[in-house]
Amino acid sequence: VSQEEEKSESAKVQEKKDPLVGRYFCSRTHDTYVFNADNTGIFIVQGCPPSNFTWKRSGNNVTVTHESFGDEKLKYDQRKETLTEKSESFGTLIFNKQ
Repeated sequence: VSQEEEKSESAKVQEKKDPLVGRYFCSRTHDTYVFNADNTGIFIVQGCPPSNFTWKRSGNNVTVTHESFGDEKLKYDQRKETLTEKSESFGTLIFNKQ
């Protein structure tokens, strides 16, 4: 395998990143989720320090594991590019991809 073929193969792998990767903002609460390609992320709540998390996706279901308060289940709509969170305090929250 030549170096050019190797570069081409690694480029293909990088192109297959999960479509969930990106920044999602909730206009109601002004909270932000940032999903990284390495299955890590940051949750930013207005007025609080950011918290780190890891994530995994299976179809439309996203499990976010926060360092501080454990697992949270989100729904992902790839077509609309939204995440839906069921919050005990705020009800249903919609996060839009930025």
